[in-house]
Amino acid sequence: MGASGTNKTMGNFYRLAEGRVGMIGRAINTTINGTTTPWIYSVVEFSSGGSPSWSYLAAYPNPSVTFPTYDIHVNSAWVAEVKQGNAQTFLNLGQADELLPGNIQ
Repeated sequence: MGASGTNKTMGNFYRLAEGRVGMIGRAINTTINGTTTPWIYSVVEFSSGGSPSWSYLAAYPNPSVTFPTYDIHVNSAWVAEVKQGNAQTFLNLGQADELLPGNIQ
């Protein structure tokens, strides 16, 4: 949670935020769905000129699986919404869907 650095391709500064349902929620998900709970994450990148981008959202690189819905704000102003995909498809990803700082391109 909270990792930051520069990406490998563009050299943009980024900040990674990720979280996960707590232990009880994960146990409930395993009981109901038979899967482990995926990580929920987002990355905000800033170019050298300060322009933000948000290409890494939970279930990247498959935007049809994005979870949850993301509202993007820049300087307190709403600029975009990325709608949540199918929740069951997201849950089927399991624990393996985690974005590590070293994988941010």
